[in-house]
Amino acid sequence: MSIDRQTLKSWAALTRFVSAAVEVPTAWLLPRGAWPAIARMAATVSLGLQPRATRARVEKVKAVLGRGLQDPRRVVLEATTLGIQNRMMVFREFRPVPGRSRIRLSGTELLDRALAEGRGTILWMSPLTFMPLVSKAALHQAGYHITHVGTPGHHPIMNAAERRYITERLEQHDESIAHLPHILERLSANGLVTVMMGTSTRNPSVPFLGGTIRIGTGIPSLALRAQCPLLTMFLDRPRAGAFDVIIEGPIDPGPARTPRLRAQSMLRCALRRLEGHVRRTPSLLRDYAAVDIRANAHAAGEDQADDPSALAAR
Repeated sequence: MSIDRQTLKSWAALTRFVSAAVEVPTAWLLPRGAWPAIARMAATVSLGLQPRATRARVEKVKAVLGRGLQDPRRVVLEATTLGIQNRMMVFREFRPVPGRSRIRLSGTELLDRALAEGRGTILWMSPLTFMPLVSKAALHQAGYHITHVGTPGHHPIMNAAERRYITERLEQHDESIAHLPHILERLSANGLVTVMMGTSTRNPSVPFLGGTIRIGTGIPSLALRAQCPLLTMFLDRPRAGAFDVIIEGPIDPGPARTPRLRAQSMLRCALRRLEGHVRRTPSLLRDYAAVDIRANAHAAGEDQADDPSALAAR
């Protein structure tokens, strides 16, 4: 039996409605320890309601991660489960007393050493589930004051949820470098600037896992221009509602002769780090759809843009 696209969209909308009907009361009324089991049940139902889309996701995960992956269906189920738990965390932030997540932040000595240089520091946050909120909460709980660079209109609920964890948010509009002087000013005052590692169709493709991904060299170029350290931030799989957030870095630009080549080298280093974390916990990658498995990974990345205006995707 063939199913038209409009029917598929209607089913997807119904699934999102049912998910929200489960996620909001769970987040507000039940303890965090009850979330994993409820989220897994909701994920099983959601995937079952969209068999065609689920099969496509399984095939995509299999192609991106390659032959070493034993059970791509399990990865899709776990990724969906973690995504639901992530939304529950966001909804929890809107309770009158949201509570406090159990977060262990490691690598603060690297961050403190970078800030001790007095030139500011950029933390490049990986595109993993939970990262947008948990990373900022971790830094806030550790006593850091951050300026976050994001794009307007993206995840407005998330933007509202994270507000109590950040000192300042600068919204970077597409095709605009209006905030670039402000970012450089924060860095020159030895500030801590955070930005998510995001994709954009304006960026050239670079090799990543079993395909390519469109992440540009804007952030490395910004770090080179500001002459400040660029560190990366990752997350391990949450256990019983507790999170391990890891700061790694700084990224060495290497011996390349030009800023453009140094920025490319820094981007490749950041992506290698991200690949390692995804290989260890594949269900944490937020968006497998952003990985293009049709592109030629060997030919990609040779024409990298180093425009600092293409800063963030969240």
